[in-house]
Amino acid sequence: MPNAEFRRRSRGQASRLRWLLVGAVFIAGVILWLLGVTWGGALPGLALVGFVVAAWLDVKPEGGHVHDTGLSAYGVAEPPRIEPDDS
Repeated sequence: MPNAEFRRRSRGQASRLRWLLVGAVFIAGVILWLLGVTWGGALPGLALVGFVVAAWLDVKPEGGHVHDTGLSAYGVAEPPRIEPDDS
């Protein structure tokens, strides 16, 4: 029987937690920098990288392949190609 106490967070909860943590690091870095802690100025920069990573994790492709266009979910094998007319 699986351990009922171990549960994965739902995608929405994980995303919200990720955004809250990155936002908290950004705000903490600004506050530390304003208080005169020089390395605190690096935290907002790291948080900006975290914002990009968090955004990508929210919209990353789920197809399992790097070049997946997402069209296969709609029954389209690959995007249409425009070729010159030879007539």
